[in-house]
Formats: sequence, C-alpha cells, structure tokens
Amino acid sequence: MVAGTVLVVITTNAGDTAAIVAWLRPQLPDGEVVRAAGYFAAVSALDRRSRAVVVDVGYLEGRDDWRLAEPRARQPEAAFVVVADATLLARIAGTTRADLAVTSTADLPPLRELLLTDEPVVTDRAGSPRANS
Repeated sequence: MVAGTVLVVITTNAGDTAAIVAWLRPQLPDGEVVRAAGYFAAVSALDRRSRAVVVDVGYLEGRDDWRLAEPRARQPEAAFVVVADATLLARIAGTTRADLAVTSTADLPPLRELLLTDEPVVTDRAGSPRANS
C-alpha cells in the first residue's frame, strides 16, 4: 500500500465537507479519513499521514489562498480535489494545482478514480480489488 495521504479534498463550506467525509468513511479503514477546518488544521492532518484529508477552508478573502500551496508541497503525490463555488474554484484549483476541480459533490467520480497509487490493481468480476502480482 501507499504510505501517507493519497487524497486531499479542499472545500469551501461545511455542508460539502460533511457530505464528502460521510461518503469516504465507509470506503476507507477506520481513522483514515480526517476532517479539518482551516489551513493550520489541514497541515496538522497531513503530518499525521491519514489516507484521506477533507479540508473546509471557508471563503478565502484577499491573499489567503497562497497558503493552500503548502499542502501540495507536503504531499506532492496525493490526489488533490477541489469542491468549491464557481467564484472560488479557479483560484483554489490553481493554487493547489488540483487534479480535479468541481462545483458540486455530485460531480465527483467514484473513489477508485480519485485515489492515486503506485501499485497495479486488478478488479475481478466480484468487484473486489486485489493487488496484481
């Protein structure tokens, strides 16, 4: 398995954050999805190296968005996804160098498409992924 954080989702409101956390928790091992509010909590969560970190950054005003470049620097191989209002989407996606940017949680693809891994994975007919040897 890949060590450390493999998925970082950045949102701009608590509703989207809660929905994404609720969607991820049943799909990942216990304790591997961390919900954070704000930049400093996000950095702390990344340092704990949980598999998925969902961050509510709120509405970014002025020049606060520059801080969002640091999580990418800390976890350069993680998949970064931004779920934000259209007025903030381009700014946040650009700062984080997002792999995917959407305006709604309904636009997110299945989790397996969001996760990046360096392991080859084969999905058998039953739908359970197993490592390819």
